[in-house]
Amino acid sequence: MVVSGRLGREIVPLIQKVRQVISIYVYCMDEKGNKEWSRKFAKVKAVVVDLDKLVNRIKADHRIQKNVEESWSLNFFTAGKSLGGVNGKFVYLQVLIDCLLRLKSTQTDKKELIQICKDAYKGSTKSEISLSLEQISKQSAKAASALNQEREELQQEQEEIQQEQKELKQKQEELQREQEELHQEQEEIQQELRRWTKKTSSTQISVQRIQELQKKAVKCNEKIDTFNEKKYQFERKRIRYEQKGYQYERKRIRFEQKRNRFVEQNVKIKEAMEALLAEDALLKEARAEANAEVQVLLAALLAVFINR
Repeated sequence: MVVSGRLGREIVPLIQKVRQVISIYVYCMDEKGNKEWSRKFAKVKAVVVDLDKLVNRIKADHRIQKNVEESWSLNFFTAGKSLGGVNGKFVYLQVLIDCLLRLKSTQTDKKELIQICKDAYKGSTKSEISLSLEQISKQSAKAASALNQEREELQQEQEEIQQEQKELKQKQEELQREQEELHQEQEEIQQELRRWTKKTSSTQISVQRIQELQKKAVKCNEKIDTFNEKKYQFERKRIRYEQKGYQYERKRIRFEQKRNRFVEQNVKIKEAMEALLAEDALLKEARAEANAEVQVLLAALLAVFINR
């Protein structure tokens, strides 16, 4: 297939996995620029700007491909054979391998494969223990990775909770100071208001002062309302913080349970490894005894042969 530079950028990624396409050639005006994006595509054989070079390259590649196909057919196929014969078995084998490579494995498939291996090695204690150890080791590595990730998440969540706790404590102190200031201001206004209202002379100055104090009291009450709203929001935030703390504690307990199970699993792995080493030692000892018996038998046969 021959494509231009601009068309090649769009179509090559779409057809690179198509089996019918063996070779792709880019005929363009910008050789350097098109070579950069075409390097990652194996089927792009050449990027050329000269038409004669393109034709010569296609002819050369075609001759090479033809020779390869001819040698392939001579090596693996025999003329006159049906698909049920040798050629058919080869084709079926290639199709089977291709299908197996395209299949996606599942956890059930893995378990079945392990069970098949166990059945195949049935009676061989060493092979069975090796398969079990390999399976347990993979599970242990997966569990360790999950535990490490969960530990990092818990540590990050703990830091966030501690930071939120500091902010809540600081906010609580600010609210307490503000509450004390408001109470003090309210008390001062009430005292001064009582003092002015007890005066017998109702001069214009005293009336104005009482009105000012009343306005000041209204503003103070508004501040108290605002403060109460802040306090309400603070309480809601504190409740959310406590709930978050409870959730973190539950997560931490579950993590500890998982970690304990992981430790128990590692103990089982260690015991299995020790059993395997003991089995290897027994096998080596039995092999050494068998070799010694064979050597004694050979020596006896040699002595009999010499005496004759």
